Amino acid sequence: MASEKDMSAKERNTLIEIAKTRARVAKGEIDRRAAHLRAECERELCAVSAEDEAWRDIVDEAKAAAKHADEELARRCKARGIRASFRPTIYSNFYGRGENATRERRAELRKLAETLIAADAKEAKHEIEKWTAEVMMLLMAGLLESAAARASLDTLPSIEALLPAPTLVALDALTTRPGLRILPGECDTSTANIDGE
Repeated sequence: MASEKDMSAKERNTLIEIAKTRARVAKGEIDRRAAHLRAECERELCAVSAEDEAWRDIVDEAKAAAKHADEELARRCKARGIRASFRPTIYSNFYGRGENATRERRAELRKLAETLIAADAKEAKHEIEKWTAEVMMLLMAGLLESAAARASLDTLPSIEALLPAPTLVALDALTTRPGLRILPGECDTSTANIDGE
């Protein structure tokens, strides 16, 4: 197989265009899959338990037990002079959706699913961009002849340096003194800069 230096400019440009096209198609597939995952989540949120014979037997037992307990409660309330309209009642209820029957729980799960899907889609798209950049760099780096030119490829700062993790000290300082500006790499608020000072 020919090295990058042996390729013609036309071949190199063609490969770069192919890599870009593949990346664009892959990103579209990620959006398509994310939409499918959101729809699948909605389907699961709306799912109702299967009503087979064993399920019906358990529900019937629960209703009978609740009815018996409510009759006993009614007898005790009557004996104590509590009017029927004011007495507590016992009954059996079944939600076909289980804990997903409440709107709040469905909203909570929907938000969590959306957040996870969006984060995973973003990560997948980042991997595609990374692959595209690596392919393009491989194709173009072969044109670099001097050591200085090749060394310049390694001058990009690390992601950790570009986006440092926030410390609790820094967060606390920002909430208690809004004008405080923490410089990257600083974790001691005594050395932090205040805007305008």
